[in-house]
Amino acid sequence: MTPDRDARREALDPRRSFAVAAPAGSGKTGLLTQRMLRLLAACAEPEEVLCMTFTRKAAGEMRRRILGALELARQPEPPEDAFERGNWELARAVTARDAAAGWDLANAPNRLQVHTIDAFCALLARQLAVEAGLGAGLAPSENAEPLLRAAVRDLAAELERPGATGDALAVLLTHLDNNQSQLEDLLIRLLGRREQWLGHVLASRDARPHLEAALAELVSDTLEQLHAELAPMAAELMELVRYAGRNLAQTAPDDALTQFAAATELPALQMPEQWRAILSLFLTASGNFRKKIDKRQGFPTAKESVDPDLAGTYKDRWSELCEQFAATPGLLELCNDVSALPPAAYPDAQWQVLAALAQLLPELAARLDLVFQREGQCDFTAIALAALRALGDEEQPTDLALRLDYRLRHILVDECQDTSSLQFALLRRLTAGWQDGDGRTLFLVGDGMQSLYGFRNANVGLFLDSRRHPLGDIRLTPLDLSANFRSQAQLIHWFNRIFAAAFPATEDPARGAVPYAPAGAVRPPLPGAAVSADVLPSGASAAEEAEIVATRVQAALAGPGEVAILVRGRNHLREILPALYRRGLSWQAADIDSLAGSMPVIDLLSLTRALLCPTDRIVWLAVLRAPWCGLGHADLLALAGGAGADPRAPLLPRLAAWEENAALSAAEAKGLEFDTVIIPALDRKGRANDRELLRWRERVTAAGDNHLLIAPPQRNGEASDPLYTWLAREDGFASRLEDARTLYVGCTRAARRLHLVFRAPGKDSPPDNTLLARIWPALALELAQPGPGFEVLRHQAAVDDTQADVAMDPEMNGESAAALEPPLSHGVRLPPDWRPAFAPPAPGPATPASVIGADTEAPLARLAGILFHRSVRQLLREGPERWDARRSARQEPLWQGELAAAGATLAEAEAAIARIRRGLANLLADAHGRWLLTDHPESGAEWELGYLDDNGQTRTAIVDRTFVIEDRRWIIDYKLAEPAAGEPQMQFIARQRTAYAEQLARYAALFARRDARPVCTALYFPLLPHLEIL
Repeated sequence: MTPDRDARREALDPRRSFAVAAPAGSGKTGLLTQRMLRLLAACAEPEEVLCMTFTRKAAGEMRRRILGALELARQPEPPEDAFERGNWELARAVTARDAAAGWDLANAPNRLQVHTIDAFCALLARQLAVEAGLGAGLAPSENAEPLLRAAVRDLAAELERPGATGDALAVLLTHLDNNQSQLEDLLIRLLGRREQWLGHVLASRDARPHLEAALAELVSDTLEQLHAELAPMAAELMELVRYAGRNLAQTAPDDALTQFAAATELPALQMPEQWRAILSLFLTASGNFRKKIDKRQGFPTAKESVDPDLAGTYKDRWSELCEQFAATPGLLELCNDVSALPPAAYPDAQWQVLAALAQLLPELAARLDLVFQREGQCDFTAIALAALRALGDEEQPTDLALRLDYRLRHILVDECQDTSSLQFALLRRLTAGWQDGDGRTLFLVGDGMQSLYGFRNANVGLFLDSRRHPLGDIRLTPLDLSANFRSQAQLIHWFNRIFAAAFPATEDPARGAVPYAPAGAVRPPLPGAAVSADVLPSGASAAEEAEIVATRVQAALAGPGEVAILVRGRNHLREILPALYRRGLSWQAADIDSLAGSMPVIDLLSLTRALLCPTDRIVWLAVLRAPWCGLGHADLLALAGGAGADPRAPLLPRLAAWEENAALSAAEAKGLEFDTVIIPALDRKGRANDRELLRWRERVTAAGDNHLLIAPPQRNGEASDPLYTWLAREDGFASRLEDARTLYVGCTRAARRLHLVFRAPGKDSPPDNTLLARIWPALALELAQPGPGFEVLRHQAAVDDTQADVAMDPEMNGESAAALEPPLSHGVRLPPDWRPAFAPPAPGPATPASVIGADTEAPLARLAGILFHRSVRQLLREGPERWDARRSARQEPLWQGELAAAGATLAEAEAAIARIRRGLANLLADAHGRWLLTDHPESGAEWELGYLDDNGQTRTAIVDRTFVIEDRRWIIDYKLAEPAAGEPQMQFIARQRTAYAEQLARYAALFARRDARPVCTALYFPLLPHLEIL
């Protein structure tokens, strides 16, 4: 039995209207399907029931489920599953009605009215195209910005012409310091959201009273909330205020609190300044409750007071009241809201700018309609506005509205938390004249905790308000679902522990604040931890995080079900996708990988650039590498070698092969379910809120009305006015609320396991614009004392320097620098604006060097040696005692990635990795190896020694290992080399001595210039293992 069984049963009553809150995993689509089946069984024609969704995918899913239930009804026996049995019973009633009325739904499924809201609006607009003002043949455009820009530029042409339009444009340009680009961007943004302001601007010839009334109601609503919170404490509060006022009247007669010296009641709701004066007794300038108070606030000490006996008593009473304030949920935020309230009227100078906007906006909207007609395209807002016009208004409905009123008897709306004011207006028009009990019903389903589309003008406050106030004349009964059918019990309990504190304590439709609704578990708990947190050190790199994520994915794929990586932004997986690739893991990332990162596009762009700029050497190398030519790495290196590059120069930056990629964003994952969910980069900062030229906001009032609040464009360099500051504050608050909802949506996609990956924030809390900050207070407690089903994995800092400069690698002298040039197969490009600052000197003659075998000069062999040297450097930094086989294994994906990028086949990469692994194991096990790793006096690794060669050119020698023992300087070079097949070890060592004696002698000479101590040189071969002293 589910905890919300009664609510689910009530929701199927075909005579009543409901607004259902359906949290994640609660089976809202199943509930919608069952209600639609119940309504179809009770109606005369299937067209009487309309179901609207937000996406084509959701609409298709609804249609599929309904038809699937009708197919199920053909079975003579009911299914054993209780939910499927319910569907079977409801569908049997529909099929009976179908047969009696001759609907023939099996052969005419299009009679089921399941549409997206956009598609339904287009259907309405087409039926009365002329009356709707949309015109015929307009196609919706996914990218309407060029159309908006064309309309703005058409309007801007009026600047030089006499008239009211030109004058209004001149006012705005003057205000923006004649910056026409800023004005254009401002008007385009306004035009893209015209549904929010068009009705307000057109409602009256003089918009000022209308807009200032909205400001006044904002002030009174906020003060009314504060009054309600403080009313139980009003007597004590006013006694303290009077005391402070009397004291300040003697010491600071200009203080605002002096006006309350004899006050007995809280101020009126139209007096925000008086409320702010009272709150100054309890709030600091930073917006927190005070810890102490003194004579500056009217509470002197006993020595300073004219009435010493009362001074201590009143301070104690103030402390008690302050504690009571702090213990009241939401009161601190409300006090800060009052402190930030803007004035209830616009100054004349500001209104002059807004009046110019009010003059321009209707004409701008009209010009946009002309652009639509001219181009044969329009945006989706135009279609929705046309649908409203096609329906007329309540007093003068069109024939279409009357036909719909006659035909439509039931409307269902899915994902109602993401509706905009325009879409709610459509619902009001469609249900105009409907009455409770007249047989017509409205059914809204949504989840305020999953509202993520504020950037698309979604206003979750509208759905919240529909559960409080009637929609037109229809009173919707609020129902709450709580059962979660998706996630196992341990996940549900963790969600309830963590997210209860992440969401606001109280509901506020005006601000879109949605409190957390605890879920009830239906699925039993699974063994093991349901939630794990991989906590990296604060300085860990994105590459380290990527390797942890890839490890998690690999482990999860060994178990049952699907795995998803969910992120806030696509660029958060820039390093993770390559890490998956290096492990040979495939992934699905629809609408993620940019075409600009695909190799066919890169090759075609290279060819285009080569034809346009024949001197671009890098582009021509890419052309030669492309499939139509197919030169290999060795050929390209031979070609490139003639140009001569300074081996000390840093490697060219690689363009990311997958710009702004992700496996799935949290918003895209809505409605989906995965057995295992991994959410990395919780500590990454989101996009900062830009300083907008103009700010505005739709606000749902306490009475359910929709008001527009707008702040004039900010003049360059001017300080923000109070209204602009208040709107910016509200935007930031809304952004934080949506961040919490985004993380909630991501976490609740998990059915079995959830993995969180982030860097520890250190002593401070995470930055406020991170997802981690939203759950940090509760999560910090879990990290300190893990609750049931939660485990913490703390990772040590991996001092891996895989991105080190070439000069840090001992094998990278002039002769081998080319071996590590970025692989051309990855489409390496210099930035488009790059120009050489100077021509570097040609390198000196190369000295042959061997890395693996005496006769081998293969780039892959050199690369294996370089990777070995990097690992030894890392081993020395971390300490040999912390390095074991597991630590070595964690490096292998990095080695594999480097080798694959250099063109190694899987077999070649495995062979090279086996050599590196064996070399490290021997180094740690061999007595000479441990001696080399000991922290001797004056020890160093990868020491760089600069010198001039015989040609007078600057060179750099890099010494693998050096230290001092018994006043003797040791210089050791390690070589990842071993005898060729059939070659005796002594012959191999003799050959290596000959090859490297000159190099080590040069190193010894360089040290000899620095001090007079004797020098010993040696070669160490970890694959043998053997230490050869020269």
